[in-house]
Amino acid sequence: MKINRIVATAMVALALVAHTAALAPAGTPREVIARLNAEITAAVGTPELSGRLRSMYFDLITATPEAFADILRGDLARWGRVVREAKVKAD
Repeated sequence: MKINRIVATAMVALALVAHTAALAPAGTPREVIARLNAEITAAVGTPELSGRLRSMYFDLITATPEAFADILRGDLARWGRVVREAKVKAD
C-alpha cells in the first residue's frame, strides 16, 4: 500500500518544452513582424534547414506571432507558479 502511494505521487504530469524563437522588441511594427515570421517560416520549411534541425532532434513547429505569444503567456503563468510555490530565489 505504501508503495502504491509513492508511485501515484511520482506520476505527476510534467511537460517541459524548450522553445527556439526569434523575438523582436516591443513596439516593432506589425508589418515587420509579419515579414520576419513569413521569411523564417519559409526558411525552416526548406529541405536543407529542416533536415539539419531534425538531425539535431528538433521538432519543427511554426506558429503565428499571436499563437506563440499565447504559448509564452501560458508558460510564464505555469512556471511562475512553480517558482513562487517552490520559493525559488535568484542569487
